[in-house]
Amino acid sequence: MSSETPPFQLPQVAVLTARLKEPRRFIQVVAGPRRF
Repeated sequence: MSSETPPFQLPQVAVLTARLKEPRRFIQVVAGPRRF
């Protein structure tokens, strides 16, 4: 396995990144299929 950045990102990455940078008010759960 290499530590290179993948050649593409899913559209949800931008939404997830923005949500994780928000101040915490509630517990955040990330659910869904995992790909590695």
